[in-house]
Amino acid sequence: MKNKLYQIEKFKQGDKINGFYLCKSAKNKISRLGDEYIDLILEDSTGNIRAKIWSYVDQYKSVIDQIVPVAVKGKIISFNNALEIDISFISPIENDLYDRYGFNKDLLF
Repeated sequence: MKNKLYQIEKFKQGDKINGFYLCKSAKNKISRLGDEYIDLILEDSTGNIRAKIWSYVDQYKSVIDQIVPVAVKGKIISFNNALEIDISFISPIENDLYDRYGFNKDLLF
């Protein structure tokens, strides 16, 4: 039951993506309007991209850490003339649960 997986180099604004990435950085931040969010840098074998988590921040900040593989669903947006992922779902990959969806560590490096 493999989904279509998206690699960073092929992202286009407006794409809805599913994929596996390495979380290189995860920082809790506050927006100018006072909203809490998580700012991430995600990487795969084709490049890296900034990503943001705006919803369910309290839930995600306790499970997302740096330098871990993650499964991601989201939408590609443009912010300050650069592509970013607006994340709707993210989960650390800790066991073989995602293997049946096409996870392979070779996708990350």
